[in-house]
Amino acid sequence: MSPISTGSSTALSVDYRYIFVDTLSDRVLAELPLVDVSFDTRLNEAGSFSGSFPITPETSVAEVYQNTLPGKTSIYVLRNGICVWGGIISSRSYNIKEKILDITADEFLSYFDRRVVWKTWSTEYVADVEIFEDPGVEGRIIGKVILTGSDTHEPFNLEAGKSKVWLSFKDDLVDKKRNFAQYSGQFTVLDDPDFGIDEVDYKYFHFSGFYKPATKKNFRAMDVGNIDSDLVSVRFRMETDDYLNILLSEHFADDLLDLGFQDEYAAPAEFTRYDVATYSRSNNVATITTTEENYFVPGQIVAIRDLPGFSTSRTAVTSVGADKKTFTFNFTGPNVTANTIPSPLTRTITHFQRANNIVTISTSVNHGFEVGDIVRVANLDNRIDANIDYYVTRIGTSEGTDPKVFQFSNPGPTIRYSRAGSAATATRLPIVEALSSGSYIQNSNIGITFNRPLDLKTTQAYQEAIRGAELSTFKEVIDKYSGDLIGFDYRIDCSFNSSTNTFSKEFKFLPLVPPSLQTAIAALPGGVLPEDELPKIEYFAVDGRNARGIAFEFPGNIESVDFNETLEEGATRVFAQGSTDIDAPPPYAGFADYDFLKGESADGRRWPLFDKVIRKDKMPYASDLYQVAKKVMSQAQMPVATFSITVNGTLNPQVGSYKPGDWCIVRIDDPFIAERLSSYYENKGDTTRNVFLRKITSISVQLSTNPAVPEEVSLQLVTEPGVDITGAEQSWR
Repeated sequence: MSPISTGSSTALSVDYRYIFVDTLSDRVLAELPLVDVSFDTRLNEAGSFSGSFPITPETSVAEVYQNTLPGKTSIYVLRNGICVWGGIISSRSYNIKEKILDITADEFLSYFDRRVVWKTWSTEYVADVEIFEDPGVEGRIIGKVILTGSDTHEPFNLEAGKSKVWLSFKDDLVDKKRNFAQYSGQFTVLDDPDFGIDEVDYKYFHFSGFYKPATKKNFRAMDVGNIDSDLVSVRFRMETDDYLNILLSEHFADDLLDLGFQDEYAAPAEFTRYDVATYSRSNNVATITTTEENYFVPGQIVAIRDLPGFSTSRTAVTSVGADKKTFTFNFTGPNVTANTIPSPLTRTITHFQRANNIVTISTSVNHGFEVGDIVRVANLDNRIDANIDYYVTRIGTSEGTDPKVFQFSNPGPTIRYSRAGSAATATRLPIVEALSSGSYIQNSNIGITFNRPLDLKTTQAYQEAIRGAELSTFKEVIDKYSGDLIGFDYRIDCSFNSSTNTFSKEFKFLPLVPPSLQTAIAALPGGVLPEDELPKIEYFAVDGRNARGIAFEFPGNIESVDFNETLEEGATRVFAQGSTDIDAPPPYAGFADYDFLKGESADGRRWPLFDKVIRKDKMPYASDLYQVAKKVMSQAQMPVATFSITVNGTLNPQVGSYKPGDWCIVRIDDPFIAERLSSYYENKGDTTRNVFLRKITSISVQLSTNPAVPEEVSLQLVTEPGVDITGAEQSWR
């Protein structure tokens, strides 16, 4: 067998540059010659950077101070013109005696730890449901789901006759005869040319209007009629990485702008409302002045309520005035004279009541309010908060519309239908509504793009909602889904375009399982293997993981090796425990390594039981838990072997030609390590290997002034990611 080629054995000269940029815009601020530099990159985690800058009499201290501000400033590392590291400056310290400025930074992945999902992200939608008899087929009941809240919706990728949805129904608390909760369950999308799927606006689809009661064996027809959206929600099945990718690619950069709140009580406290003093418009630029100082900032999202010709549920502030009361926003419409004063709409309240935390108000004349309007109630009753703004939730009641009646939410005890005092009023005032928490679209986009490969396949399921009130960081959410039953690795790659002198950064989803070996073989010339290459099965594995160009050898480009075998992440039996929403013992499943337990190894000795427990929240099915246990068992084969190797970064493969998540070949000429290579624990008898095949999980680079080894590179190598890819809590028994 021919030796592995590790490229040139002659150290190449390297040139490092350190470019400081504005974090939000990537605008270059400065280039500083740092010393004592080290940096590392990691898989599924943010790597770090450290370096020092000597302050000399020639240094422009003001420029260095401004251009190295933590948070506002990021740094890119160029090696021979190739970007090998990028991240946000996290801290700096200055030694007044030594006149040295020490700078530390974290990779851009750290930004996901500093941003939270503060609005709810879910594939659950409110919907109206119509249950009706098929006019063409006697006895056939059909349900139509109509998504509400928007003129169009995201494509829901339903396939007639195959796709399944989960419909959740609630009982009507007002009309006790409308018992819909029994209908809740999974339904298949109807395959019928007359009752199909809206593939234009993604507004509706149909299903068979039969359900299976929990205590019955046979299916039953739903009662014909309409079920309002406040009693129905629908959830779609989708791939976990799709679910996450949409959250990241469409909502991360704009601070969750397009995600709303179910109501004001679901929003972070609190909405601040400002009465409109004056308004105007010129050349499609609107100007509003509020009665109080509002302290808005450009890019902040606000809502304009109940101002005819200007009302919008969402607009971005484009500029602010020095008086802290005036701001502008883009809004198309005819010119309006400056300093126009709005007119409020006031109605006299005649009667009121409260039931199930809903207040019903009757007015003396048609009130003219609409759902979504904000009204201010005054002089009504001390049991209902006065001089407070309320959203109008319904015109009329559940029994029908009434132009003299409206409702709003107000938690509290029941109040019988009562006559209001003569001074009780409801006033619709033009206001500006804002959350001090955002969204802030000009401050949330640091230029990260997202790349989801087409061959990345994960679990399809009814995805759990990511609740805004839980305030999970984006990093926590990513880790939850990367550690799913069929997960993925991830990293951020930075690059430099020398033609335009610009940088870019891309979040990459990496499949845990590399492309199939069959695909790798088929891609070879003629679909056959050269005879003088590595043993066939080993060659397949190497190419299937794209590892042939990344090879390390001792003696050769490897300076030192630390080889570690441990029980810490290993087991001979794994249990996976789930959870359900019902009051019952949690489901669980187990999987054991039969070969190890019965002694199928070189010496015939059997392994003791070593148990490992994986806990998966909100996983109710034993079949899924079994697959989790089986997967973890495959990663926990004992003893778990990892490598830490140190290489000369100037020898091929050079720094920058490999990244965390890449697979590599390792050949080590040592009798002890050779025992591992040929052992049952390494390959379970599949082949007699000549090289180790490992995944790179971290790369650490230490620069020095030693011309023989100017870059000392340490790599952590594992068979699977060094983090718990099940994303679960572990315990030992």
